[in-house]
Amino acid sequence: MKLTLKEHEVLVNDLGNNNFSEAGELVWSWSISDCCTVHRSQIAGVISSLAKKGLVVCEGQGNESTVRVTSDGMNYLALHFKELR
Repeated sequence: MKLTLKEHEVLVNDLGNNNFSEAGELVWSWSISDCCTVHRSQIAGVISSLAKKGLVVCEGQGNESTVRVTSDGMNYLALHFKELR
């Protein structure tokens, strides 16, 4: 699957370094914005795009919203973490 640079950065650098160890783990959306490498105004769009591609699932709204990496997203992370080693 081909991702934009921003999608890749958010998935690998931000979500991947946010203690995701297996698919299905939830993270509060506000914690993503605290560590995100893209500008805060772009986070929602990038996460939405990742969700459309089936790499993450978003649930809830506002301060109660969460994001979880799907098994396809975890496969993408596994491939790219191998490349970094």
